[in-house]
Amino acid sequence: MIAFQGGKAYATRGGPGSGPGGGGDYRSRQIVGVSRPYPSAGFPDRPADVIDYQVVGFVSLSLDDVAARMNDFAQVTTANDLQYSGSLNSNSYAFAFVESLGLGRVDPTHWAPGSGNGARSPSLQCAAAP
Repeated sequence: MIAFQGGKAYATRGGPGSGPGGGGDYRSRQIVGVSRPYPSAGFPDRPADVIDYQVVGFVSLSLDDVAARMNDFAQVTTANDLQYSGSLNSNSYAFAFVESLGLGRVDPTHWAPGSGNGARSPSLQCAAAP
């Protein structure tokens, strides 16, 4: 999930191999959330790795506010020790985050297994969507 504003971007991703420094540590089955400016060193997905994207909506928040929510979502997801599966994966992470922004559960434009699964944790600091 990437948020853009004024030529700047911030991204969040969750899955095995999303841990510190990124990389392909898929031996761990834990969904680890990571959020940071995009592109940046250590973010698991480089721009060259992105093969398609989908605009899912617009929110009336600053990029700093969206980044704070991304950071919170990543930390809470990691702390919940969720295990990666065919139905709980990077797609469910991204689509649950979009839903946490108040955009509802968006239908993917391409096949994205797990995109309809996952839910916002009650541990998130953002009590209500904008």
